[in-house]
Amino acid sequence: MKFIKRLLIFSLICIILGATTIFGFYFYVKSDLPDVATLRDVKLQTPMQVFSQDGQLMAQFGEKRRIPLKLDEMPNELLEAIIATEDSRFYEHYGFDPIGITRAAFAVAASGSASQGASTIT
Repeated sequence: MKFIKRLLIFSLICIILGATTIFGFYFYVKSDLPDVATLRDVKLQTPMQVFSQDGQLMAQFGEKRRIPLKLDEMPNELLEAIIATEDSRFYEHYGFDPIGITRAAFAVAASGSASQGASTIT
């Protein structure tokens, strides 16, 4: 019984120290983080297009040949394929995957290097 009590106290201390560290780090870097509104207005590099007088596309210039799409313009099959590849439990959590984080932590502890991540599509 004494062991369980000590284990609970130790666990509580670890949780409090961990939470304090996370909040402290957040407030330390908070001033350097970008505003959320600026993150929503992403300007993607699109190619320069040259058209003839009659409106025909003659050429495209630029390193990146991408055209931004809205989410509702993308085929549902593509979205499902991305989700299946990147985060199979996407619909089971709310942007924070404790199972993935735990798996990645054990992988780092076992290999000594970050061999996998715990990120999710958010």
